[in-house]
Amino acid sequence: MWSFFGEEGKGEVNGTYYYRKKGHICYYWNILDQVIFRPEVIEYFDEDSLQIITNTPNYNLLKSNGRVNEKISDHLPVMFKLNF
Repeated sequence: MWSFFGEEGKGEVNGTYYYRKKGHICYYWNILDQVIFRPEVIEYFDEDSLQIITNTPNYNLLKSNGRVNEKISDHLPVMFKLNF
């Protein structure tokens, strides 16, 4: 999930949860949703398939300003493949 952080991050967004707080330090995008496997399953994980979903055929999960559309959910879903 670290590959999604930063300006050069993978994907359309830099996290699964956007939070803007008042204060000196604010990271805005956070990754609270992650993929965790036990060691015996990691060999089946298709790392290239890992993505943070920002839209579906029927819904855009982001508002026009690029932030999460809270009317749908406050987190963006994560999708991946396992190759057995």
